[in-house]
Amino acid sequence: MKNLKRNVDGITLIALVVTIIVLLILAGVSITMLTGENGILKMATKAADEYKKAAEEEQNLLNSYITLADYIERKEKAEIWTGSVAESFEKGEGTEESPYEIRNGEELALLAKKVNVGEQQEGKVYTIVNDINLNNIAWTPIGGNQPLPNKDATIDITEVKEQFKGKIKGNNKIIFNLKIELINSAGVGLIGILGEGGTIEGIIIDGGDIKGGQEVGGIAGITRGTITSCENNAAVTGVDDASISGTGQYIGGIVGSGYGTIENCTNRGDILGANKCVQRGRAKCVGGIIGATINDTSIIGCINEGNITTQYMDVGGIIGDISQSEGGKVEVKDCINRGNVTAKNPYGTLPDTTECNAGGIIGYMGTGAVTVTGCNNKGRVQANGLYRAGGIIGVMVDGTITKCSNEAMVIGNGQQVGGILGKMQAGTVEECSNTGTIIGNAQGARGFTGGIAGWVLGGTVNKTYNIGKIQSGYYIEDTIDAAGGIVGALQDTGIVTNNYSDCEIEGGDVQGGIVGQFINDSTASISNCYYTTSNENINGIGSKSPDKAAKVEQADKEGITERIEKIESYEEFIKWIDSK
Repeated sequence: MKNLKRNVDGITLIALVVTIIVLLILAGVSITMLTGENGILKMATKAADEYKKAAEEEQNLLNSYITLADYIERKEKAEIWTGSVAESFEKGEGTEESPYEIRNGEELALLAKKVNVGEQQEGKVYTIVNDINLNNIAWTPIGGNQPLPNKDATIDITEVKEQFKGKIKGNNKIIFNLKIELINSAGVGLIGILGEGGTIEGIIIDGGDIKGGQEVGGIAGITRGTITSCENNAAVTGVDDASISGTGQYIGGIVGSGYGTIENCTNRGDILGANKCVQRGRAKCVGGIIGATINDTSIIGCINEGNITTQYMDVGGIIGDISQSEGGKVEVKDCINRGNVTAKNPYGTLPDTTECNAGGIIGYMGTGAVTVTGCNNKGRVQANGLYRAGGIIGVMVDGTITKCSNEAMVIGNGQQVGGILGKMQAGTVEECSNTGTIIGNAQGARGFTGGIAGWVLGGTVNKTYNIGKIQSGYYIEDTIDAAGGIVGALQDTGIVTNNYSDCEIEGGDVQGGIVGQFINDSTASISNCYYTTSNENINGIGSKSPDKAAKVEQADKEGITERIEKIESYEEFIKWIDSK
C-alpha cells in the first residue's frame, strides 16, 4: 500500500509540474527562464534536494534517540543495584553460542570482580539481557583503575594484568546512574582497560558522573580493542591533583585514550578536563569520543552532542589529540560534532607558552598517516589564550583532510583561526567547505584569520569553498593582522590552488578575497583561485610582502587570483572547477 501511494504521489506531482510549466509559458515566461542554468526548474530542484537532505538528517537524528515514553518505562523497570556482588552467573557458559548472561547489577559487579583479580577473559563472551540501574553507588571499573604514583602519572598497561580482553554484547540495554569517583586512578570508566582482542558493543550509559585522574571515559578509560554502537550520556571529568604530574588528562566521552576501532558511537555527556592547579600538562587531550589516540586506529561514524571543555590544551569534538607514531595509521571518517568545543584559561596567564588547540573534530593532529574524511562540525568552537582554533582541526602537523565541512562559528581569542583548521604545517586539505562565521581576536601573537585556514606554512589547500563571514580583531605584536577568504597568511612551502571564496571580511590590517598576507620570502604559491566580493577595495591577495612588513598591495593576476560572479553552492563550485 505504501509503495502504491508513493507512485500515485509521484504521478500527481509530475502532472502538477507539467500544468505549472504550461501556465508559465502562456504567461510569457521563456523556456530559458524555466530550464536555464539559473532557471526556475533548476532552482526548484536544488531547493527540493536541500529539503530532502535536511529531512533525512533530521529523521536520522530522531531515530538515534529512545522515545521519552520508552525511556521512562525502561528506567522504572530496571532492577536497582544494592551494591552486592553475585556469586556466579545464573545462565551461560561464556561462549559465543551460550554467553554468560548479565541480568542485573550484581552480575555486572561479578564480571568486574573476576577481571580485577586477574582472571583471564580471552575468548569469554558476556551478554547484557536487562536494563540495569546502578543507583549512583560507587562503581569499581571492570579492569584498569590503576593507582597513580606520586611522581609520574604514566601507566604502562602492558604490565597491568587487570584488563578485559573478552566480549560484551550490550544489546542496546541501558545502564542507568553510573557513578565513579577515582581521582587518583588511571583507566577509569565502566570498563577501566579494554585490552587487545576485547570487544564492547551496544552499551548505553545514561545518567551518572564519572571522575578520574587520568585516561577517563564513559565506556572505557583505555582501549586496545573494538568498541561499536555504544552511547554515553554521563558527565565525564578528568581531575588534576597538585601532588601528581600529568593528571586531569586524556578524557573522552567514549574512551579516555588508546587505539583500535571505535565505530558508530555517540556521546551526549558533557566532558571536562579540569586544571585547578594551573600547571603544564594538566587538562590536556579532551575529546567528545576519545581524548587521545596513536598508532593504528579507526574512528568511524561517531557523533558527539555533548559540550567539550579543557582548561589547558588540545580539545576536539571527536578527538582531543592524535600524536602519531611511525608506521601507524589513523582514520577518522564520517564523524559529526554538534556540541560546543571550548579551550579556555580562566586563571589568567599560564606558566608557559605551550600551544593549545581547539577543533570541531580534532584539537591537534600530529605527523604520520592520518586521514580525516567526510566529517562535519555543527558546534561552536572557541579558544582563549595562546591557542589555535579550527572548525575541523586546531593544528595539523601533517596528514590529509578531505570532504569535510564546518557550519558553525569559530572564535579564536588567541592566534590563528580558520573554518577548517587554525594552523597547517604540512599535508593536504581538499574538497572542504566552510559556511560558519570565523572570528579572530589575536592576543600577543600572529593574528591570522581565514575562511579555510588561519596560517598555512606548508602543504596544499585545494578545491575548498568558503562563504562564511571573516572577522579579524586586535593584536599587540608588531605583526600584520591578516584576514583572507581562504587563508589568513601563507608562507614557506604552502600551496593554495583551485579555491573559491565569497565572504564579507571585517577588520585586519590586510584583507584578501583568497589570502590575507602572502609572505613572499618563501617558495609558497597561489594559483587558479577565484573570489566574489562586494567590496571593490579587496583583491585576491591582501598583501604580498616579507613577514612583519607593512602592507604591500597585490593586484589580481591571471592564473593566480580572479574576481568572478558568485557561485551559489559548494556542489556547483566542485563541478565548475573540475570543468576548467
